[in-house]
Amino acid sequence: MAKVAGARLRDLLLESVRGAGEPLTDALAAFAAWRTLSVLWQTGWLGPDRGSPAAVRAEVRRRFRELAAAHCPVAALAHKPVGQMVCLRGKMVDVGTAPDFRLDDETADPVVVQAAGARVLGGGGTAMAGQDLTVLGFLDRIVDPAVSASVPRQPPLRSVIRAGDCLPLIVVIE
Repeated sequence: MAKVAGARLRDLLLESVRGAGEPLTDALAAFAAWRTLSVLWQTGWLGPDRGSPAAVRAEVRRRFRELAAAHCPVAALAHKPVGQMVCLRGKMVDVGTAPDFRLDDETADPVVVQAAGARVLGGGGTAMAGQDLTVLGFLDRIVDPAVSASVPRQPPLRSVIRAGDCLPLIVVIE
């Protein structure tokens, strides 16, 4: 049964990206490994497995476009609303209070990644400082006195990437 489910999922994913074009497939390259795609499917990032095959393919295609559009540099986080899906690439620069860490893409101050409960893929499941990572999650902000306030009389805020209410944080070790 698992083999049939795996073959069905493979066909569904291939059909969903067929004809999508290079910009979409390039943006999704970090998620191209079969294990990563399976985890995205199993955790709900690619939508529910209900409805007709055509409806499921359309939903997966829509979710793939959202994942591709979520790619941004750390510097762009300051202009995005809290709760927005984001996908960042950078280096793990240091570990804060475990399991949290900072991710740096050299466009702005490193972003904090709240990694409790994250699905870590690749590299034996353990990321180390200096490794290249792709992180998929949701934007939040925390008060951090180490950051200079961007607006007078406002608390200094640092961007944080976290899991969603129903979707886990995904960390791909490249």
